[in-house]
Amino acid sequence: MAFLLYLAVRIYINDKRLNRELANIQSAGDPIFIADLAPPPLPQDRDAAIVMRTIRDDVRAFNREVDRVCDDEDDAIENLTDVQLEGMGAAFAAHPDILPIIQEAVALDGYDWNVDYSKSPPSLMEKLGDDFAAHREVVHVLVLHAAVQRAHNRWDEAARVAIPILKLGSHFNRDRALVFFLGSLGLRSTAVDVANRGLRGNPVSEETQRLLHEEFARADLVGEYVDALKGERAYGIACIRQGPRPIGIPLLRRAPNLLNYLELIEANIRTAPAPYSAHQGTLIPPQSNAPDYRFAMLVQPTLEATRDAFERTRARMRAIRVLMAIVTRDDPDAPAPADLTDFGLPKDATIDPFNSQPLRVKPTSQGWVVYSVGRDLVDNGGKLDDLSDIGVAP
Repeated sequence: MAFLLYLAVRIYINDKRLNRELANIQSAGDPIFIADLAPPPLPQDRDAAIVMRTIRDDVRAFNREVDRVCDDEDDAIENLTDVQLEGMGAAFAAHPDILPIIQEAVALDGYDWNVDYSKSPPSLMEKLGDDFAAHREVVHVLVLHAAVQRAHNRWDEAARVAIPILKLGSHFNRDRALVFFLGSLGLRSTAVDVANRGLRGNPVSEETQRLLHEEFARADLVGEYVDALKGERAYGIACIRQGPRPIGIPLLRRAPNLLNYLELIEANIRTAPAPYSAHQGTLIPPQSNAPDYRFAMLVQPTLEATRDAFERTRARMRAIRVLMAIVTRDDPDAPAPADLTDFGLPKDATIDPFNSQPLRVKPTSQGWVVYSVGRDLVDNGGKLDDLSDIGVAP
């Protein structure tokens, strides 16, 4: 009898504390129910999804045609043979509407992913695969378009292709969840690659520089990351409340697991603007083997991977802006200034998000390397291949 009373008191105390935490989240205007995650509806004439779906078949046909002449995408991007260039040109000529319609779509207000937020967590995003794949196929078209421009020495046009890719990345941010945020980071990183390749040829125009700087500056990665964490928090709350079947947490452990999960999410939100060095190793739940931390430990690898992707993308988006400032000078081979803000860039665009120090710049025989020290916080001399350092290089 005493044990049952103890259990009842424990459940009561934990539930009371949990309800207080949830009330605090809700009073801050943040979501605690999945239904709260539904974004405002888009007018049909401002919905990029409607426009993009009109070219879905054309995009797939284009990529099939290009695949016949390009067996290895990376080699094709950098070293187009005459046969590959001719094949790509023929594919673009056969599908002349693709590029103009992509430009039309990215100019709209957003993309309606058509997520049914009335569903339970396991089935909430089950139909996203097709739309995500369609975005990847569109980005592939743009990457190849940039490659064709470079092959024809149209470096200005090649660098500008990064702009619609960045705008496609912003399509992911109407919906608040880590899966959308990760999708946006992937596209932003691709945009950095495209801009980097375009900047390695002839100097780009001042207009292209301005547009690229504006578009890279427009992305509020910290705000997007925090929004995604808040959305993920509502998703996690629903998972735990749904009961023991999906994740194996019994009733007695449900409130403590949820409280520890909320603390883990809050720790990631609180440290989002800070450099990686300030929170390195501090975002792992304590007592990780305890039953009350089961759900927190279940999501920890995803949170850690997302944080790493966020920091890497943040570093690369800053590095590309510094590179653009370097290579578009009257003398691009002149030494870089000790203070990178002398380029006219805002200070936060020149800072390494991993250690809050200025980004590193290094001249090489092939061109400039601009880089961050990465998660090991050690300057490895601009070694980017194995992610020892993070940035852009020839």
